[in-house]
Amino acid sequence: MNVFKFVLIFCLSMQCSIGNTQIQFGEEQVLSFEDLDFVEVTGFFKKDAIPNWSTTATDEYIEVWMDGNGGVDASDGIYFVELNANENAALFFDIDTRNTSSIELAFDHRGRGEFGYDKLQLKTGGPDTDLEVLDNFTSSVDGWNTFQFEIEIPANQAVTRISFEAVETASCDPTIGNFLDNIRYTLIAACADDQKDSMFNMYPNPAVDLIQVESRGKDLAYAYQLISMDGKLLAENRIEGRKIGIDGLEAGQYLIVLLSESNTVLEKKLITKL
Repeated sequence: MNVFKFVLIFCLSMQCSIGNTQIQFGEEQVLSFEDLDFVEVTGFFKKDAIPNWSTTATDEYIEVWMDGNGGVDASDGIYFVELNANENAALFFDIDTRNTSSIELAFDHRGRGEFGYDKLQLKTGGPDTDLEVLDNFTSSVDGWNTFQFEIEIPANQAVTRISFEAVETASCDPTIGNFLDNIRYTLIAACADDQKDSMFNMYPNPAVDLIQVESRGKDLAYAYQLISMDGKLLAENRIEGRKIGIDGLEAGQYLIVLLSESNTVLEKKLITKL
């Protein structure tokens, strides 16, 4: 089982490594409205003209404003958007959230008109699910407000949708109000051990003479190592019938390391009692 020992050493030294290097964790990403297929104009544009963004509007239009239009300055850059071009609809974008534990989201919001407040609703979830309402955000017509929110990502949610919907407007017209600009997000990586921990269940713990190992998916644990807290290898064997015998161990704490058929290595703390 030399390969098992090698993988174990590698795992312990790289506990929070992320296999997908294309996802940029810990770096703020900006989803502005600057990379457009049109120049210096305010108007209604098909969603395909606005990179990264989409809408649930049946006519597929998104309303884009230019800095200074109607006396409203952009929060950042030249362009910003107003929710609801011609009808009540959501404005949204999707993020690759594989190996992600949470998203730190920030956006700028402003009301439209001479007085009063606009309110939008933030929703999130998988693209093929009913989105969950996270919170409502209210801003006056006097200027931009910055809001920040942390979104917890469920395990195995590969894509996460961030959606903005108008709830109230100072104008009482849902298509007039709720400006949005300068959307930023940062992906927080899930520790590799946390992901692997959700793959297997080991019980009872504390244990007396036997522990059961169950898989929560198709990947099965087939071998194990039992290690003392000072790093001494005490036992090493295959798992038979999804059970590991621990007869003869003194009461105390140990590390048990599981190896799966896909070469996933998981370290767990085991507590034994007499």
